Amino acid sequence: MQHYWSLEDISLADAWLTIGSFDGVHLGHQAILRELIAGAQREGVPAVVLTFFPHPVIVLRGPRGPYYLTSPEERAGMLGELGVDVVNHNWRGIMAPKGTPRPIVEKLALAFKKMTEDKSVIDTIKEQLGDEMHYKSPEEFAKYADRISGFQREAKLLASLN
Repeated sequence: MQHYWSLEDISLADAWLTIGSFDGVHLGHQAILRELIAGAQREGVPAVVLTFFPHPVIVLRGPRGPYYLTSPEERAGMLGELGVDVVNHNWRGIMAPKGTPRPIVEKLALAFKKMTEDKSVIDTIKEQLGDEMHYKSPEEFAKYADRISGFQREAKLLASLN
């Protein structure tokens, strides 16, 4: 089983995909996954799970006590044991408005880079949100965001055709 934190790292010509939090991988999740895995195996393609970490509710409302049943690594391991080939945890990012002067972008980027390297910040984010940070430069993140928005446009187009 392959476990990714970025869609940039994944390149699949074809796959069966499901999207959800899958925290705890309970019996309902397992039923969905059995169908996913069986379909993927019939077609000879990977079974892929796109999951969220941190959970969207925590991003929108903030942490409110213990929330997760499993860590991303535990969840990926459980999904792999069930037969999932690829697990990707969704991303979050910070963006500045279009046209923000380059010196300001660079100053913000440096501050965020320092933050993602600060052990006390890393420990707090891990403890309070159960999350990990992965820094991307403004150019790397812009390229990544463009790729993701392309996926979103394709998904909307496909949905409109059905």
